[in-house]
Amino acid sequence: MWLYIKQHNSAECSIVAADVGAYIEGQAQLPVAVFTDSWAVEVHGGIEAANEIAERHGFTNMGRVGAFANIYHFKMSSSIHSVNENIKSGTEVQYMTSALKSEIKNNTGQTNETNLYLDLNAEPAWIQGYTGNGILVGVVDDGVQHNHTDLRNNYVSASSYNFNENISDPSPPSGSSHGTACAGEIVMARDNNVCGVGVAYDASVAGLRLLGGDITDITVSSALSYSRDNIDIYSNSWGPPDSGFTIGGPGYLSSLALKEGAEMGRNGRGNIVTFAAGNGGGFELDTCAADGYSQSIYAISVGAYAQDGAPASYDEKCSAKQTCPIN
Repeated sequence: MWLYIKQHNSAECSIVAADVGAYIEGQAQLPVAVFTDSWAVEVHGGIEAANEIAERHGFTNMGRVGAFANIYHFKMSSSIHSVNENIKSGTEVQYMTSALKSEIKNNTGQTNETNLYLDLNAEPAWIQGYTGNGILVGVVDDGVQHNHTDLRNNYVSASSYNFNENISDPSPPSGSSHGTACAGEIVMARDNNVCGVGVAYDASVAGLRLLGGDITDITVSSALSYSRDNIDIYSNSWGPPDSGFTIGGPGYLSSLALKEGAEMGRNGRGNIVTFAAGNGGGFELDTCAADGYSQSIYAISVGAYAQDGAPASYDEKCSAKQTCPIN
């Protein structure tokens, strides 16, 4: 039985087994399974989150089970009266399991829509081991604050560059935070009590500062091909102006960078390049079909649903877009 619990501190919990300590009673008779006072509970959020959940429901956290990183041994506290008899009857097991189930808080989005269960569904991927380990993402944007507590341990300076100032440091100018936010959504550190957690928190990140200065075919192509044998994914949350009257896209060099990246990047395995579908959904005539970056056959154009289950109000429509549902 799997029970996911979303805590305010971003801990996730699941009951792996409520009868982990079941033993066999009797010798000459048929074996009888008897519940013990132990639970195996999977908690993502660290030892403090596990302790908090255990204490709240009358358990003592005995520590991790074996070598498992996130599975803890919860033992029923001795202060509970008549523990042994209740356990043998299964009454206390049912009660304590129900208590844990009461912790379930359905994800209702940002405006409390009920029963939508909106989520990126990253947790099942993490449980399977897909946390971004070994992947380097280059964030092409207005810079990355790489000394930020949530980013510094995942930052790779050797694959980073500032194309505005022709220096290696991609730190953003004062007042610019878009690229840093994008990097955080990808690789934000987990379990450090600072903020949230990145969808690929074990991945590495490189900052490629392009926006905020002169954007030319030379600078764009340089950013989209920089360190291409090391960077796996180029993340681009930018594009031509959103007006409904502007058609823009990569120049000759930028188009060549996308093509060669797909064919020769990562030592022949090809780079993955993503572009935002655009923010012009509020303009009646705007469409990502007018965006030559998202239309490129060498890039993936990405849109998104909003917290109410519908496409975001700013989302642009076009056939090239891969809309990402969050349910």
